[in-house]
Order: sequence, then C-alpha cells, then structure tokens
Amino acid sequence: MHRLLLVAGMLGPSAHMASADEFVIIGRVEEITQLPEGTNRCKPVCPAGAHSIGKDGREGFCISNSCGCGEIRISVERVLVGKSAGAVATARYRLSEWCAPEFPAFPVTHQRILARIADDGRHASSMLYPTPDGDDEFDTDGLTRVGTVDIGSLKAKNGRAPLAELVRRLSRK
Repeated sequence: MHRLLLVAGMLGPSAHMASADEFVIIGRVEEITQLPEGTNRCKPVCPAGAHSIGKDGREGFCISNSCGCGEIRISVERVLVGKSAGAVATARYRLSEWCAPEFPAFPVTHQRILARIADDGRHASSMLYPTPDGDDEFDTDGLTRVGTVDIGSLKAKNGRAPLAELVRRLSRK
C-alpha cells in the first residue's frame, strides 16, 4: 500500500500554495525531483560557519544529517480546499538521513491521488481507489484532517473512506 505524507520539514511556504494553512487537490504525480543541499532551492540546514552563543555564554553549533531536498509536482485535476494553484502544484520537502523523505514517499505512479499540501509541514496523500459503484475511496491512514473535516468521522471500511463523502462535507463548511 503506497501512501504519502508529503513533506514534514518544508523549506518554507511554497508559492504554489493557496492559503497559509493547506491546499487539498485531486491530481496525478508528474515529477519527483531530488535537489542537492546548498543550492538555491535547497538551502543548507547548517550554513557554513554557523554557530551561536547562548544566553549563558556557551558556544553552540549545528549538526544535520540532511542530504538534500525534494520537490514533487502534481497536475491538478480538482481543488477541494484552497484556491487554484494553476495546472500544477509543487510541494517541497527535506531529505533526511539515508536520503529518505521525512515522510512516507509519494507513490511513483501516475494514478490519481488525493494530496494535502500544508505549510505546517504535515503533507499527506493517498492514492484513489475506484469502487464498483463508480466512486473513489482513499486510505485514511496518515490523514487526520482535511480542511474542516475530521477524517475519523467518515464512514471508513477496511481503512478506506469514500471520496464523495469528503467532498460533500467540505462543500457544506
């Protein structure tokens, strides 16, 4: 089961985000890019020569095991929360120890996904799974809240909740 919590440790608010809180879309992963630390789009966690002097007069220093950053580009099919970011939404994230994203990785697939991009660093996503009745379901693991909807309040079966119910509740708020 591939689910993605997109970016815990964001590099800062993305110009593609619609609000100060979150942007929720249905879309497809178009591109995942890794960026070396120290470039314009991936500032170092510990800049060269960075140190500090605490209030007690002791010198501090910075240690990081970050090995770079990543960006994911998602083609936007539908916006559920926030304002349109255009045809493509971009989320940025830090790669931690072992060059792994600081969240479970997005599925490397072109299937449709539900993605929450948040500047609080708690991004999340799920692949969408078609049902026999023509609706879609999404995995509830890793998604606690989308917009004003508590995901635990949705009628989930086997860890999946109906997308149509989420959309209905979002449109009521």
